[in-house]
Amino acid sequence: MFPTVNDQQVAHIQLTSDKAKTKDETEEARATCSSVMLRRNAFLASLSVVLFGAGFTLLFLWQKILDMILSSQLVLGPDSQLYGLWHKTPVPLDLDLYLWNWTNPEDIYNSSAKFRFQQVGPYRYKETKEKVNITWHNENGTVSFRHLKRFYFDEEGSAGRLDDNITSINPIAISVTHQAKYWGFVAKRGLSMVLNNAVSELHVTKKASEILFDGYEDFFLNVAQSMPFLAGSSMPPFKKFAWFYERNGSSSFEGIFNMETGVGNTIGKLQRWNYWTRTPYFPGECGNVDGSAGELFPPKQKRDGIRFFSTDLCRNVKLDYEQDINVQGVTVYKYSAGRSMLDNGTYYPENSCFCNGECVPYGIMNISSCRYGSPAFVSLPHFYGADPVVLEKIEGVKPQQDKHEFFIALEPDTGLPLRVSARLQLNLLVEPISYIGLLQDAPKLFFPVLWFEQNVSMPDNLIFLVKVLLNLPYIFLSLGTFFITLSLVCVILIVKKSLGIVVCGKQSECKKVLSKEEIPLKMNAK
Repeated sequence: MFPTVNDQQVAHIQLTSDKAKTKDETEEARATCSSVMLRRNAFLASLSVVLFGAGFTLLFLWQKILDMILSSQLVLGPDSQLYGLWHKTPVPLDLDLYLWNWTNPEDIYNSSAKFRFQQVGPYRYKETKEKVNITWHNENGTVSFRHLKRFYFDEEGSAGRLDDNITSINPIAISVTHQAKYWGFVAKRGLSMVLNNAVSELHVTKKASEILFDGYEDFFLNVAQSMPFLAGSSMPPFKKFAWFYERNGSSSFEGIFNMETGVGNTIGKLQRWNYWTRTPYFPGECGNVDGSAGELFPPKQKRDGIRFFSTDLCRNVKLDYEQDINVQGVTVYKYSAGRSMLDNGTYYPENSCFCNGECVPYGIMNISSCRYGSPAFVSLPHFYGADPVVLEKIEGVKPQQDKHEFFIALEPDTGLPLRVSARLQLNLLVEPISYIGLLQDAPKLFFPVLWFEQNVSMPDNLIFLVKVLLNLPYIFLSLGTFFITLSLVCVILIVKKSLGIVVCGKQSECKKVLSKEEIPLKMNAK
């Protein structure tokens, strides 16, 4: 006989079996949940370390990171960000030329009369600039190149016409007589006779196009072309005369440049011009080829001054810091033509070597040595900032800072020029010269001939990139703080999970708090 099992015993056996089964399931759930938690904690711990490291780096090493970014971007190379802008201007630039029309040439020998001038223009030209014959010198981090410039007359943007008649001083006659300034009596009288036969008056009237680019023939230029042994090196080697004659479309006029690229040296710094490290045009340190090539400047600028080399002046030029200004939301340093550039030794004795033997009033720069010995002098337009003595015998000029100053506005951290207003005026020195009839009774003055203006602003897309670079410190600090905060959140989550506070939500995971010792059982009441 088999023993009988009543319902109560069956229920007890079933309950015991269910408890054992539930216990096994609990242990399995705990093991599964523990494994999941360990993996999650390991992931959160790794993420916390990475976030903390990134945050610490951005918070405390952002300056070094920024310097690395700037040094990698502010270099010049065939594949660099700056190359496209440096190699060729993205859009033509406006070059405005103004001519001074002499309205009373008949009064040149009248000592009581003033010279009266009328400004005519602007004659606007569209200018394109391109670097050609580019050679990279990787061994010393420099690049050699030439400038190719083209000019196209913009009739709509001009206030003057190319067929305007302009009266001015005769530049060739003035140059020839200036060469004879220290000749002996016999030589001067001989030149005076030639001048009286070839040039009846000291003024000439020509069309604006002839004065600027096209050129016109001259007796002395014809002599220099036919008998160069007589002219020597004192006459320009041109068939015609114009202030910009043979510049249009020429890649040789401004010479050859050798400039540092920023790879192991200073970006934009001119090392050689026409293979010279110092020019023959000025003595001493004034002849040094020094400063920027004029387009790129080194980063980390200071509020003192910047220096660049001008081929038109054949010398280096220093602009003085003036003030901080705002250009499209970017704070820049404004460097202007002041005493450092315009002084001839009055304020800065070291500038006296720019006098070239004869110091002239403040505000006038002597460039005769690099202009075939002609009495060429440069000032700011309308003689802005010059010694008032220069204006005593002149009428018609009205110097104004906002219209006639020369300045470059640089973003100091990157050294990039955001705005440039380049303005200069060309003048010829007229003075009495004994034994030469045309000039024997002439007054002494600086005769204004023309002046130019070119305003350049950095394109909006490049200014946006500059703003991004300048905001990188704030971006780094914000990201660093955010990453460290996330790192701390990860640590808190790890601690909470380790204490068993987090509730698992999937069927395969534990559904109750892990810290509890028991898992309630569901009993099916019969």
